[in-house]
Amino acid sequence: MQINLKAQNKHEEYKETELGLLPKEWEVVRLEEVADFETGKRMKGGALKNGEVISLGGEHIGNFGNISLIETKYISKKFYDSLKQGKIQKNDIIICKDGAKTGKVAYIKEFSIKYMAVNEHVFIIRSKNLQKLNNYFLFCVIFSEIGQSQVKKAYHGLIGGITRNDIHNFKIPLPPLEEQHAIGFVLSTIQFAKEKTEQVIQATKEFKKSLMKHLFTYGPVSLEDVKKVKLKETEIGMVPEEWEVVRLGEIVEYNLGRTPPRNEKASWENGIFPWVSIADMRENNVISYTKEMISNYALKKYFKNRISKKGTLLMSFKLTIGRTAFLGIDATHNEAIISIYPQKNLNKNFLFYYLPTVDYSKYMDKAVKGNTLNKSKIDKIKILLPPLPIQQKIAEILSTVDEKIQAEENKKKALEELFKSMLHNLMTAKIRVKDLVIEDV
Repeated sequence: MQINLKAQNKHEEYKETELGLLPKEWEVVRLEEVADFETGKRMKGGALKNGEVISLGGEHIGNFGNISLIETKYISKKFYDSLKQGKIQKNDIIICKDGAKTGKVAYIKEFSIKYMAVNEHVFIIRSKNLQKLNNYFLFCVIFSEIGQSQVKKAYHGLIGGITRNDIHNFKIPLPPLEEQHAIGFVLSTIQFAKEKTEQVIQATKEFKKSLMKHLFTYGPVSLEDVKKVKLKETEIGMVPEEWEVVRLGEIVEYNLGRTPPRNEKASWENGIFPWVSIADMRENNVISYTKEMISNYALKKYFKNRISKKGTLLMSFKLTIGRTAFLGIDATHNEAIISIYPQKNLNKNFLFYYLPTVDYSKYMDKAVKGNTLNKSKIDKIKILLPPLPIQQKIAEILSTVDEKIQAEENKKKALEELFKSMLHNLMTAKIRVKDLVIEDV
């Protein structure tokens, strides 16, 4: 999709409003004048784990106007039938009205389950007259800085939130209906492209999982040639005959990390050396920054001036055991992470992909609370050791898939930024839809 901006009409007439400078044909109205509001409630005893009717709360509203049903909650059909309000319809807008997610808003474009309702922490908002106000346009207004700034201003109370009276008094811009539809078309087109990109990312990740299972069982062979691969039984399952199964301690050297005392200011003030925690390993395969830094004093006292160099493979062995990442910078790390230095017959990129697939449950120290390994257990971890050329080929295949995922992630991020930019400019009339040329939709 490509969006181009034509030369703007400098003679366009604008007027000063409560929401700033807007085109003369736009109105500014109170939300109560143009929209209806409903809220719901929960069953006595709380939500159900299964059922016919999904019950939505603030926790189900995502950051980009979406609904997340990872932790789905339900109410009974009987309770749903008894509700006088709070039943969700297609094209509804829902907004969280209290708690940590106050102001989070979503548009119900479609839903696969037949019945949905909101609980008492959520408002449903609907246009009173679709010939005057389009629901998707209204969602965009509330999602934009115009709506969110009014949420922040109205936010109050012990728990924190907004009331029905607060949201009734929100002011929104109201362009002519045709322009609302055009604005909605532009923004929904971008959002649609983002959703399709998310689907590609998810599908590619699922493909990667199945591909890894295939590669670590048969090697880099096609499905047609699987039957030609001679397998042998090992303690970690069936593997090709020429592959070995070895202990990790036999083929790598590794260093443990440290966490300087938190109450020792000299270790953390004026920090200049990156210090990796497991949280820093979440975002990407390569760690290019850390949330915390340690001082020169801490480096000398607790790390003996030892720094893991850029390109070093890291693995967590506590809490989230088996998570791997490469250092994109020189850094230190905490005691839940090891820096790994493979021997010559072991490709570190292969190890990066293989270590997260290991079943670590049998190596865990059961005497210690929580998921953790100790040094002796790390040494005993059994891993596959194919011939080096096969290791390299497997790593290359999986790296290509990761590059595809990263390219789609970058595309998704760019679409999110485009949406935010266009949302702001279209809602404030800094860009008019008549000035846009949309190509390759």
